[in-house]
Amino acid sequence: MTQGLDDIGSILVTGGGGFIGSHLADRLVDVCEVVVYDNFSTGQRAHVPADARIIEADPREPERTTEAGSWGDVVFPAARTVQG
Repeated sequence: MTQGLDDIGSILVTGGGGFIGSHLADRLVDVCEVVVYDNFSTGQRAHVPADARIIEADPREPERTTEAGSWGDVVFPAARTVQG
């Protein structure tokens, strides 16, 4: 899974506090810088790897999402919208 990641400086994982995002971040944090972008409405900070940088913000806010694109060389969109 990590073959070819040597050239990547950082990876942004949206929804990194959720089940899928946190497992992805956990696998990647050993080979590159990981930035987790989550509002933690359903995910949990405790699931984020200790070596990951955390940006707590809502991925549904367009201005923050545009800014978030500059935080990683690669973006894994694992965030989801929960409707009640």
